[in-house]
Amino acid sequence: YKIVLFIMALVPSALSTVLFPYYSRGNITRQRELFGQAFWLSFSISIPIGLLTLLFLPTFIGLFFPAYVASVYLAPFFILAMISNVISTSIDPLLNGTNKFYVGIKALLISIPINLFLTMWLTKIYSIHGTAVALLVSSLVLNSLFLYFAKREFDLDISPNQLYKLNFLGKLKNKKVGIRS
Repeated sequence: YKIVLFIMALVPSALSTVLFPYYSRGNITRQRELFGQAFWLSFSISIPIGLLTLLFLPTFIGLFFPAYVASVYLAPFFILAMISNVISTSIDPLLNGTNKFYVGIKALLISIPINLFLTMWLTKIYSIHGTAVALLVSSLVLNSLFLYFAKREFDLDISPNQLYKLNFLGKLKNKKVGIRS
């Protein structure tokens, strides 16, 4: 779980390092454009990672951690929660770079009571299954609120069309590659 979470957080974190200067300079138009592209790039990378994890997780757990094979069926809850966490990982640098971290605090203040209530209620009734569902629901609520508040604050365009603006291959074809001697 921690390894997959690290891999999924690596892409948005790396992108945020590159995009942070644009966020902190205050170029709002460029911020919106870059954020939409970085958001969809991160999201589109995290989905295959999540699916590959689901595909190979039973084998991996069976080989290295045979005592935990019974808990593999809970993995889809955690994988979906990790994929939704890509949203907040993408939004954090934008909030911090523009000194509007309070947007994230609002999302946390709303989602924490929901998480506590669901965890206590569902765990008491359904044991570990309830905890997994509570984690997934509270993660989806938190990240949806992050996205909603950030979109409202910055008037962000996060339509899937932003993904099509990422034309890496076209840019590579047009560049002349030279070798220095």
